[in-house]
Amino acid sequence: MTCIGDEDMPVDVTFDDTFSGLLRYYYRKKHVKQRILTLPLSLDFGNIKTANIVRTRASFLEELSRNTHGYSVKEEIQKIRDNLSFLEVLIESGTSFRIWWTNKAADYCGFIWLCDRLKTVENEVEQIKVPTLFPRENQTLLEINEGLSGLSCDLIDEFKLFERQQKHPAGL
Repeated sequence: MTCIGDEDMPVDVTFDDTFSGLLRYYYRKKHVKQRILTLPLSLDFGNIKTANIVRTRASFLEELSRNTHGYSVKEEIQKIRDNLSFLEVLIESGTSFRIWWTNKAADYCGFIWLCDRLKTVENEVEQIKVPTLFPRENQTLLEINEGLSGLSCDLIDEFKLFERQQKHPAGL
C-alpha cells in the first residue's frame, strides 16, 4: 500500500475543487511534494457517456451560469480542457493514480467516468473511498454532508483516510 510520504506516490485525482485545495494545503503542512489533478466535471448532471465531455460540460455550465453573476464559463471550460489534457499526458506516461471519491453523486459519477477511461490502459489505479459518516472516539457520529469538501486536514488524519487506500481492480 502506498502511504503519505512515499517517494513514488500516485497522482491524487479529485472531482472537487475545494477538496483539491485542501489536499494541497495538507501536503504542504506535511512537507510532502505531491501532484494533484482536479477534474471538476460536475458529472452528476447530464450525460456522462457522451463522446465529447467538454462540449456537454460547456452546455451544462452555460445553462447554470445564466443566473450567476461573475462566473466565467470560458475560464471553467478552459480549466476542464487543461486538466483533461494533463490527464491524457499522465496516462500516456504510465503514471499511477489515486482516486478520492465518496458516495456523493459528483464524486461517484466522476469515479465511474474515470474508471471507464482508465479500463483500457495499464496505469496502476488506487482508490480512497471516503465515507460520509464517521464514528468518533467519544461514541458520536460525524456526518460529512458536503462530501470531500466537508473535510479538514485534521479529519484526514483523525479518520486515517490514507489507510483506506486500496488497489483498484484491473479492468473496472
